[in-house]
Parts: sequence; C-alpha cells; structure tokens
Amino acid sequence: MLNLTATLPSTYLRLTVKQVSEMGFDVTDLLIQKGLDPDDLDDPSASLTVHQYCQLIESMLVITNEPELGLLVGKRMMFNTHGVLGFAAVNCENYLQLLNLGQKFLSVRTGQLISIDYDIVGSNAHINMYEYSPDELSGRFTAEVFAAALKNVVNFVSGSSSKILAVNFSFPRVEGSNVAESFFNCPVHYNQTNNYLVVSVETLSEPLTTFGNTTPGQTTNLCEPQLSVVTNSSTYQERVRNIMRERGQQLPSLSMLASRFNMTTRSLHRRLKHDGTSYKRLVEEIKHERAVKMLRQSTHTIQEIAYDLGYTDVANFRRAFKRWENMSPMAYRESVLSNKSRKPF
Repeated sequence: MLNLTATLPSTYLRLTVKQVSEMGFDVTDLLIQKGLDPDDLDDPSASLTVHQYCQLIESMLVITNEPELGLLVGKRMMFNTHGVLGFAAVNCENYLQLLNLGQKFLSVRTGQLISIDYDIVGSNAHINMYEYSPDELSGRFTAEVFAAALKNVVNFVSGSSSKILAVNFSFPRVEGSNVAESFFNCPVHYNQTNNYLVVSVETLSEPLTTFGNTTPGQTTNLCEPQLSVVTNSSTYQERVRNIMRERGQQLPSLSMLASRFNMTTRSLHRRLKHDGTSYKRLVEEIKHERAVKMLRQSTHTIQEIAYDLGYTDVANFRRAFKRWENMSPMAYRESVLSNKSRKPF
C-alpha cells in the first residue's frame, strides 16, 4: 500500500504548478490550503508528503480538466529535475546500467509513487513502470509524467533521436488527441496490460554519449546517501515493503530480507512486530496491491493472475481476494470496467 507520509522533492510539484499556471490557472490558494508556501517550491531542498502531492495533483486535474496533464508536465522534466539521480544517470556507461540505477533508486526519489524494472521479450526490452497512485486519474498522470521524463533522459544520454520503439499505456486514449505520438515520436498504444516502453535489446549495451568514465560503483555511490537518508528514517515495514516491490514477481523470503539488513530472521521478526505487522501480513499486502493493479490494468484471466501471484490453487486466490475487497476478483474487474465506461475522459 502507498505510504502517504513518505516524502518527495517539491521539484515535481513545481513543474506541475508552472504548467498549470501557464494554462491560465492560479493555484496559489490551493497550495496554501494544503499547507505549502508557494515560495518554497523554488527551493531545491524542499519536500512534501506523498499525501499532499497526490491531493494537489488530483485538484489540478479537476481544475484544468486536462486528462493529458501528465504528458505536458513530463515534457518539462529534464535529467536535472531528478537531482543526484539524474546526475548519476548521465554518468552511466550504457542503458543497462542506467536502467539498473533507476530500478534501485527511482522509487526512493519519488516517495514510492513509481518504480521501474525491465523484461527481455524476444529482441526487445520492456521497461515496465509501476505507479502506486491512489486513484485512476492521478495514476494516469504519474505514468505519463515518468514515461515522458524517461524519454527525455534517454534522448539526452543518446545525443540523438530517441531509442524508444513504442510506448504502451494501460489507460484509454483521449479521443482525437495526438499529443503522445507527437512527443514520443513513435507508436503509442493504449488499453494495454500495463505501462511500459519498448527498446531493442541491442540498445541496452550501447554506450551513452554522456558517459564520463565513472564505474558502476561510483554512479551507485552518488545515490547511496539519498537512499540512506530515506531508509534510515523509515520503519522496517516500509523498508521491507519497498524491497518486495523492487523484486517483482519473486518475493524475497524472510531469511533473504534479514540478510539484506544484516540481522537474524528472529530479529527482523521482532522489528516488524514492533512496527505492528509481520512478514506474512506484508506479503499479503503486496499480493493484494498487485492483484488490484492487474485486475485494473490487464486482460489476464483470473487464473493467470492467481498463478502470477504465486497461488497454485485459483480457489485460494479467490478466497484471499474476497477477504481483501469483500468481492470476487471477477466482480471487482467488472466494477472497474463499469466505472471506466462512465469516465468523461
């Protein structure tokens, strides 16, 4: 589940406010109502909670009535928007190193709102983007923002045209709009199983024009202090939850997690108990989160989703989901589709 008390830099909100202001909307009073000083947005060291950020994004989506606001904001996000992570990115040797860097640190940089990983599918690599926004509108915004931001980084480090072959979004196309195609300069597909960019496998090993002879360890070390600040201020349940999200389908065992924290399984069990949870409960939370996302964003069958989540018996998955949402997986999917059909965009 999304940690609403996590923080992220005010830079992302500043660019959104700038875009909305240029569209003719004054959101000064809105910022103040949410406990933010508009002048603080220009301070690169300022931050805000995920809760504040999500509420403001939802409000600005309503105010502007612009469903593709995320793309408009994302176009503004150059590599230096992302602080030390952006600096480390342009010092990577190749795209594979860049992706590994993003997989490890992007979730930290964005207050756990989004994370990435990648899969090799035939001759292509799929760069998957997982957003954890509280509703569909802000989820679309988040996916569009970081797809556009990633495209800008790829263009910058390539020194030429984009290496992106296609863009896939899980949400519907805005009727009559070609904003995405014009920006990405490649095919953009909607209503897909999840949000991901496509590049060729050969691209992953290509050298970056911005590479400055730093080693993989040095680029990682640029980001480690930021990671340390966040993780040291987080509870163990938050840290475990983040690692589980990073690992994708294969959830780490309790012993693997304990090893990651340099402690015994018994000690980690006690730490989680102190935080009011347990390893088993966190596994349930992550499976619940993924199940909801897959039912909302994919066309996989209930059986396929059950197996993806590690259930060998579909009936067990159905029982678990009913416990989580008080309805069956199929009923949940039908309710989501019904709500989508009623959306104005």
